[in-house]
This record gives sequence, C-alpha cells and structure tokens, in this order.
Amino acid sequence: MTREDDPEAFLKSFERATMVSGLDPSKWATKLGVLLVAQAQVAYSNMSRLDAHNYGKVKEEILYCLDITQESSCTPVALTSSAKLPYETGSESEGNNCTLQEKL
Repeated sequence: MTREDDPEAFLKSFERATMVSGLDPSKWATKLGVLLVAQAQVAYSNMSRLDAHNYGKVKEEILYCLDITQESSCTPVALTSSAKLPYETGSESEGNNCTLQEKL
C-alpha cells in the first residue's frame, strides 16, 4: 500500500490475492499489517494484539479511521463511502486515539 492507493481498492485487491493464493484466512491480518502505511498503519498498530489478528476487525478499524465508513476525527484524510461492513463493531484497544469502540 502506498499513500496514493485507494484504501478500499487496496483491501479488495489484497483479499482477492489472498483467496487466489490459498492463504489461510486466519493469517490475512498479519500479512496485511506489514503492507500498511500512514494512518492505516497507525490504526493497525494501535489495535490490541488479539484484534490485530482478526482480519475483519483490522479492515473495519482501518476503514473507520480513514473516515470511509463513518465520521471520525482520527485522520486528516476525508474519504467517504456508503458501504457498510458486516463485521462486528468494537475493538479491545486501550489508549488509542482512533478506535471504533470509543466513537460508539
């Protein structure tokens, strides 16, 4: 991922590539974590270890912190989308200036 990438398009491409490669879904979050930059990387690194291993929670937190799914004050990037994620809300992060749990 680069600063110029569209986060939603990047995540969709990542998901397709991991499916085609046959990567175990339980390893997706860890593989994604090393590819992130800027605010997406901050969102990921501020998650609890447990949540950081759950791809659904990682994806949701990244999109939330980039202000793609809901209003957020955790990023200067102002991207919007009406897409709703089917994942559970919330994060076990503490001390994070950018968590979905704190915004609810």
